[in-house]
Amino acid sequence: IREVDRNHIIFLGGAQWDTNFKVFGTPFDDKVAYTFHKYWMDVNQQAIQEYLDFRDKHNVPVWMGESGENTDEWIGSFRTLLELNNIGWCFWPYK
Repeated sequence: IREVDRNHIIFLGGAQWDTNFKVFGTPFDDKVAYTFHKYWMDVNQQAIQEYLDFRDKHNVPVWMGESGENTDEWIGSFRTLLELNNIGWCFWPYK
């Protein structure tokens, strides 16, 4: 990718459907972001803490790239949790 384009961000997702960041080492590029997916979990700080720890350790952006398929209350609570922790997000799919 970098042989062709040094400008755009590369998004990397963890193992096991973008949930496991343990596969990542030190960032190899200054324009890389890391994305995770979350479904069907309790909405609390512990549910996203490993991604926050990774972000803070490596000083990289983290984005919640896929979630949804739950109650309106769950979606609202999860969105609030993400925003309180400065994590961008989207829902997949939101119908």
